[in-house]
Amino acid sequence: MTAVLVGLPTTTTGGAGSSLAVNLPASPIAGNLLLMLLGFWSTAPGDPSGWALSHVTANTASMRLAVYTRTVTGSEGATVAVNGYVADDPRTAIVLQASGAGGVDVVDSALAATPFNCPAIVTTMANDLVLVSAFTETQGTSTFDDFPAGTTTLTKLKTAVVGGYAGMHSLGSRAQAVAGSTGTTTVTATGTGMSTSVAVLTLAVKPASVDSTQFFRLLR
Repeated sequence: MTAVLVGLPTTTTGGAGSSLAVNLPASPIAGNLLLMLLGFWSTAPGDPSGWALSHVTANTASMRLAVYTRTVTGSEGATVAVNGYVADDPRTAIVLQASGAGGVDVVDSALAATPFNCPAIVTTMANDLVLVSAFTETQGTSTFDDFPAGTTTLTKLKTAVVGGYAGMHSLGSRAQAVAGSTGTTTVTATGTGMSTSVAVLTLAVKPASVDSTQFFRLLR
């Protein structure tokens, strides 16, 4: 079995106030895995109701990322409220749906110069779905470039300017057929007025295990 993305990610940007109504996939399929990646400055928001925190980058008093998961039940609705952001700080959210997913492993780094390297993660199963993500802020016209060949750029989003800054968030994916190191993945930001700090993540979405009785049935 292979973990694969279903449809395109939904995205949300904000900055005013201290909350964000995060857009969710329009037609989630029961049993699939939802992944929510939040980009924010310094202080992590509260956990959204019904979602499990998988990982949050270290508190660097700068850009940070958090990863939440949820198994689709059909009761998700169109949005979910995330509260407790620092008022009027730029913030982003990306939500993906994956089928055939059995769990998530995450590693992270905080970097201070472009190009940025999303760190390597050692997968323990074959057919993982590898996701790489970066979040930073800009006072100018900066943007993330596409990920290099071999990694599909899923989305690049940028908030409106809030308090003098705009948040930038990038996400890419690729399949990893065999267990082992993913290697690092480079993402580059170009333009003017970019922050000197960025949070980056590498996630490995593991395929669901097939129990032995199902396996032997398939062999008949």
